[in-house]
Amino acid sequence: MVMVEVMHRSGPRTTHPARYTAVRSAVLLALACGIARCADAPVTQLLVVVSTEPAEGLPIEAVEVEVQSEDALTTWDRARLPIVGAAGGRFTLPLTFGVVPRAGSSGRVRVIARARLRDEAATRSLEASALTAFITGQKLLLPLVLDYRCSLQPPCLPGFSCEAQECASEVRPAATLRPIGPDDPPPATGSTCARPAEACIDRCDEGSRAPVTRFVNRARRTALTTTPATPPCCGDQSVAAREVFSVSPTPRRDLLPLYLCRASDDAILYSLREGCEGHGSREGILGYIVSPATPGRCGTVPLYRLYDPSTSDRYYTTRADERDLLTDRGYLFEQIAGYVWPGSTEGCGPSGDVCAAGSRCAQGACVPAMSVDDVGCADGTREAFTDRTAFPHIAACAGPWALPGIFPAVPRSTAAACDTLGNSSTAAPADGAGCASSNLCAFGWHVCRGGEVMPRTANAGCAASAFPARAFFAAAVSGPGCFRCALPSHTDTGDRCAPSACVDDCRPSTCSLDCRESDDLNNDFFGCGTIGYSAPTECDGLDRCPGDNCESIPGTTWRCEGRASESRVVTKVGSANGGVLCCRNGA
Repeated sequence: MVMVEVMHRSGPRTTHPARYTAVRSAVLLALACGIARCADAPVTQLLVVVSTEPAEGLPIEAVEVEVQSEDALTTWDRARLPIVGAAGGRFTLPLTFGVVPRAGSSGRVRVIARARLRDEAATRSLEASALTAFITGQKLLLPLVLDYRCSLQPPCLPGFSCEAQECASEVRPAATLRPIGPDDPPPATGSTCARPAEACIDRCDEGSRAPVTRFVNRARRTALTTTPATPPCCGDQSVAAREVFSVSPTPRRDLLPLYLCRASDDAILYSLREGCEGHGSREGILGYIVSPATPGRCGTVPLYRLYDPSTSDRYYTTRADERDLLTDRGYLFEQIAGYVWPGSTEGCGPSGDVCAAGSRCAQGACVPAMSVDDVGCADGTREAFTDRTAFPHIAACAGPWALPGIFPAVPRSTAAACDTLGNSSTAAPADGAGCASSNLCAFGWHVCRGGEVMPRTANAGCAASAFPARAFFAAAVSGPGCFRCALPSHTDTGDRCAPSACVDDCRPSTCSLDCRESDDLNNDFFGCGTIGYSAPTECDGLDRCPGDNCESIPGTTWRCEGRASESRVVTKVGSANGGVLCCRNGA
C-alpha cells in the first residue's frame, strides 16, 4: 500500500528528495499504527482505489497519482507519485493507496489519477479526479474509475471529472464516501496483470457468444438484433437478413457495452457512449464487445461503422471489402465502433475461420487477397493511362460483364471467377457471366464517378492518354439525354415544375443543361476512347458517348438496348472494345 502525504503551506513548494523521504516514512509508521489499532487510536484517512473500465483489456503502461491539498487561503501544494508497481515491473489493478492529513488537519484534498496507454492505443491517456475532505477519526473509501469510454468525448472542463461517459462535478462531499471500519475486509484488489507495457491485454475469457443478425428494410434502414425476431425498425418490410458478427450477451470485466440508440425518425445507432452521441434515446444494449483500444484482441475483428447521408442510415460490417463498396456508393466511413467476434457467415469455410493476413474469403475458401496496388485493374493490366507514375489514381481496364449497369454504381459480384475479370484473365468468364462492371477494377478501386477524372489527369481528362483502336472505356456518369451529362457539381435538379411544364427540367430525355447527378438520370453514359459520338468537353473531361442504344459503336461487344436508360441496362459480352475507367479509393 502506497501512502501519500501533502503538507500544508502558504504557497506552492518543491519538496527536497531527502526531506520528502523522511516525511513519507513518518506517515507510513503512523498509518501502520492506525491499521494495527495501536491503543485503539482513531484513523483519519482516505483509502483511494484506482480502477479501470473495462476492468481488463486496456493496454496500460503506467498509472500516476497526484494529490493536491488546500489550506485556508485556497493555495495548493502538490505531491506527484507515479505508481508502476513492485519488483519485476508488475502491478495490480485496482491500485490501492492511502492519503492521510498532516498534523490532524481535515482540509480539502484533490486526488487525480492518470493512466498512460500504449502508443498504438486509440487514446494516449485517461484521467479521473475527486475533490473531497477528511473526517477526523474515520477511514473513507474514495474510488476513482479510469473509464476508457471517457476518451470518446471531449475532455471535461476544470472542476469536472468524467464518470460513466458524462462530465460531472469532481466535488465529492466527505459525508457521501463510504466509511471503512477496522473489521471491514479490504476492498477487492483486482487481477494481477502482465508487465506495464503489456498490462491487462492478454486475458481472454471466451465466455458465450450471441450471433447478431442484420435486417434491412425497403427504405434502406438497417438494424441489428441478437434475437431471431425482426427488430422493431423494420417490421415485415425486412428484405435482407443474415448473421454478420457475434457479441458477448453478458457483461464481462474486459468488455464494453454496445448501446442501442434510436432517433425520432427510427434511424438506429449502436455506440459505446451511454449518451448516444446526441442521437436520440438509449433503448438497451445489443451486447458486449472489445474496446477499440485493443485491436484484434481475443480473436476479434473490427466492426466498421458507416453513414449514409441520403437516408441517415448507419451500417455496420466486419468486412473491409463491404466497407469499401459502400464508400464507393456514397456512404461515409465514420469509425471502428469496437472489436467483435466473426459471425459464421463472416468467417470462411464450414468452420467459420478468419482468413489470415494477405488473404480473403471467396466461395468458402481463403484465397490470396487482391492488393490495392498501382495497377488498378483486376487483371493486372492497364489499357490506357499506362504510365502509373504520371497517373497513379486512374486506369482504363478492359473486360466483360453480364450484370447490367454502369450508373448508378453496381456492387461488385462476390463470385470467385469475377475477382480477376479482364481481357488477360483466363479464369474469368469470357462473356462476363455473373460479373458486374465494378469487377473490372482491382480491390481498393472503383468505376470513376463524375468529378473524379479531371483531378486525376491534371485537368486534361481523356486527352491525357492514348487509347486502343475500337475501344471505349465508360465512367459511372449519365445524364438527361442529348449528350449532356449530369455531375455532382451541377446545380439544377428535378421536381422543379408541374408535369405539363417540364421541358427544361432535369429529367430523362429533357436534354436539360447543368443537371445535378441523380439515380433516375440514366440517358446515355460517358467515357473515353476511340469510338462513339463526341461528347461535350465540360463533362469532367469525358469526350465520348455511345448514344441511343449504343448506336455509335455497332458490331462491338457493347450491349445497351433501352432508350433513355442506357446507363442502367448496359452490359458487355466480351473483353474486346474496352471496358471501364477505374479510380483509386480515397485519392
